[in-house]
Amino acid sequence: MMRCLHAWFRKNNQSNPLPKALLLTMVVMLNLDGVLQCQLVDKIAAVLFLAIVVSSKIGFLLHLALLLWLLSFADLYLPQSVFSLPVIALLVPLILSTLMVLPFSRFRAMLEWIRMGRIDLTSTLLLIGTSLLSVAALIAWGLQTDHLGRGMQVVQKLSAYPEWLLLYCGIPLFAIFNAAAEEAIYRGVLQTALARVFEQSSSILTLQTSAFAAIHFAMGFPNGFLGYLMVFVYGLMLGYLRIRTNGMLAPYLAHLCADLTIGYFLYFYLLPITQTF
Repeated sequence: MMRCLHAWFRKNNQSNPLPKALLLTMVVMLNLDGVLQCQLVDKIAAVLFLAIVVSSKIGFLLHLALLLWLLSFADLYLPQSVFSLPVIALLVPLILSTLMVLPFSRFRAMLEWIRMGRIDLTSTLLLIGTSLLSVAALIAWGLQTDHLGRGMQVVQKLSAYPEWLLLYCGIPLFAIFNAAAEEAIYRGVLQTALARVFEQSSSILTLQTSAFAAIHFAMGFPNGFLGYLMVFVYGLMLGYLRIRTNGMLAPYLAHLCADLTIGYFLYFYLLPITQTF
C-alpha cells in the first residue's frame, strides 16, 4: 500500500515542475547560507519557500517549509541564553514544526520517516564501518586543525561545571539529542521530501547531504572546505543507511557514535588547554 502511495505521489509530483524547482533552489540557498553566513538572505528564502508552498498547496512540502522557517527565525523567538545552548536551535524548531502538522491527518504522511527500519547483517556491517571511519576521521581532523569552530566556545562555557556532570550527563545528552535532531531534519524531513520528487537515489542523497555539510562549513566540527567534504561523504553514508534499512535507527546510531566522539574529544583534548589560560 505504501509503495503504491509513494509511486502515486512521485508520478504527480514529477508532472509539476514547481516542487523540484523549489527544492533545488532551497538546497542551493542552504549551501550559500552555510558558506556565506548571510542570515538575512536565509530568512527571506525561508519566508518565500513557505509562502509558495502554502499558496501552491504543495502539501508534502509543508513540514519542510515550516521547519526551515522556524530554523531561520529561531534567533528571534528564542531567548539568547536558550538559543546559544547546543542543539536547542535545532530541536525546538523540529518539535514545533512537527506539532503544527501532526493534528491534520492529510499531512501525517509527511511523518512517514519516523520508523526504526530493519537492520540486517549487511546493514550492521555498514553501520559499524561508518561509525569507525567517522571516529577516525574526526579525531584526525581535530588533531590537525587550528579552528575547532564552536567547540572552543562550548568548552569554555562548560569548564566551570563538575567533571562528573560533563562526562556522564552533559556529553551523552548532547550526543543523544544532537544526533536525533540532525538525523530527523536531514535524513528524515528533507530526504523524505526529496524522495517524493526525485527518482534517482543519487540525486536525493547528493542534495540532502550538501545541505547537511553546509551547516558545518563555518563553525562545525569539522569545518572549512575539508570539513564540508568530510561531512558530505559522511552524509552520503548516513543517507544510504536510511534508504537501505528504510528507517532512522541505523543512521541515528552512526551519528550518535560520531557526536560522542566529538564531545569526548573536546573534553579530553581541548579542556586541559583552555584551563591553562
